[in-house]
Amino acid sequence: MSFDFALGLLFIAGGILSYIAWRHERVAVASWFRWGGLGLWVFLLILIRVTIDQPQIYHIIIMIVAAGLSWIPFIVYFVTNTLISIVRSALSLDQIAVKPFYSQAEAAQARGNLEEAMRLYREAAQEHPDDAEPCRRLGELHLKLGQPDLAIRAFREAEERSPSAEVKAIHVFSVAETLVDHKADLPAAIRTLERYKADYPNADAISYVDQRLKLLRERQEGGAAK
Repeated sequence: MSFDFALGLLFIAGGILSYIAWRHERVAVASWFRWGGLGLWVFLLILIRVTIDQPQIYHIIIMIVAAGLSWIPFIVYFVTNTLISIVRSALSLDQIAVKPFYSQAEAAQARGNLEEAMRLYREAAQEHPDDAEPCRRLGELHLKLGQPDLAIRAFREAEERSPSAEVKAIHVFSVAETLVDHKADLPAAIRTLERYKADYPNADAISYVDQRLKLLRERQEGGAAK
């Protein structure tokens, strides 16, 4: 095997692994991908060294350039995800099974890939039917995409999954504010808050519900007077 062929393998393999790490978060965090990729990198470097009888300075420079151009993104992902894995293990965070979905979905959202983020949140919601957080995050993404009806549905599901009246209030307010801000439906927002008040009359959040109801009713009356 020639030096040029082995160098080409190094460059192409690095490009492929870097692309996978950048485009597929769920693969990038897998230990088999990280350590397998690192092992391949070391193997190819050794292979290149074997093809050179007496290494010259230009051989070293070309190897560094080839490895740097195509492998740096993979190495960055390797170091980052390995550190995250170590921290998670130290803090026993892997016992909270839904957390990886959050980090992967947040990464997809940061890249502007909202559809991928929504897919991950839906998957988390299906696998963890007692957790309200994936539904809440789905609702927020639907709002970003201008889909208030789907957002309301997600917020209501989050409310149903919430264990206490106080936590439910957060999602009830999200529904009410979506009805007001995105659908201009004051009556529906008022009914939503009144329903919560009727279902949980002794909840700590009732004072905030009353304040919001007062403002919405005043706004509704003002609109009717016009």
